[in-house]
This record gives sequence, structure tokens and C-alpha cells, in this order.
Amino acid sequence: MMRCKIVITLSLCMLLAASLQTAEGATEAWWGFTPKSGGPGTVIHAKGGHWSIGEPVVAIYLVLPLATNQDGEVTKFQPLGDPLATAQLNASDGFDVTAVIPCTMPDGSPITTSNLGLVLMGERTYALHGAHGRFRPFTFIPARLPGSGKTAASDMLLWAIYAGMVFLVGISTRWKGSQTQL
Repeated sequence: MMRCKIVITLSLCMLLAASLQTAEGATEAWWGFTPKSGGPGTVIHAKGGHWSIGEPVVAIYLVLPLATNQDGEVTKFQPLGDPLATAQLNASDGFDVTAVIPCTMPDGSPITTSNLGLVLMGERTYALHGAHGRFRPFTFIPARLPGSGKTAASDMLLWAIYAGMVFLVGISTRWKGSQTQL
């Protein structure tokens, strides 16, 4: 009789352990953000949970996709500068953070491509943490001047040329004016 109780007790313990492992495995890391598109200055809200990654901080990067696999998933990308935001993981390994989409590339040139994305990495290790941190598409909408249909990048160049010409004409006029008074 005692042997039967031990077998039943061990069997129940094994079932309980198996059910706990299943419950833990069913909770996978996740993250997402809104909105999925926008222009310079767009405020995005990112949220995630169940990030048992071995480090306390995650970082969100704006990236340029470089390569895709046969399923169209981005497999290689280039981060565009420093992280847009970092977030301290909370007690339940989750995060909730806002970030702002920049208007320029790290070199100061305007962002002109619409095909960008966001990636979640560990702040220190830059690890993607498997498929959970993978590329998420973000459609960048370059700024446009009202009614012109031109992007801010082309208009910034035209404005710089115009400002340079005005400056040169002003200096030229002053220089000629100072010569006639001598």
C-alpha cells in the first residue's frame, strides 16, 4: 500500500512539473509598436513583454534593410545611428517606451527612403534575441512642402542654393558700394 502511495505521489509531482514547464514555455517574448508609418518627428510607442534576455535594458534602433530571404523576411540590416530609445525591463521582463523618428541620417543628410524598420536589441550585447527582436517594418514618409509635392530633401537643397546666392549678391553689393566711396 505504501509503495502505491509513493508511485502515485511521484506521478503527480511529474505531471505538475510538466504542466508548469508548458505554462512557462507558452509565454514567449513579444514586442511591437505604433504607428507603423510616419515622417520626421513621428512619435512611436513601443511595448514588449517576457524578455528574459540576461541584461536589464533593451534598445530600439531605426534600421535600413539590406537583404531578405526567399520568404521576404529581412535577414540583414544596417542600424542608422544610435538607438531611438532604450528601456529598462520591469519586474515582469516587459518594457513600455516612446521614441521619435529622426529626419536625418547619421551623416546629417535627409532620410529619403521609405523602406525602413525597427529592431529590438540588447543594449550591451546588440543581440537580437532570436526571432523575437527581428526586423519590424516602418514606412518612412519624407516631409513635403505644402502644395508642392516635392520632398523636404530637394527643397532643402534649393533653399541652400537660394540662401547662398542671396548671401553672395549681398556681399558683392556691399563690396562694390565700398569701392565707389573711396
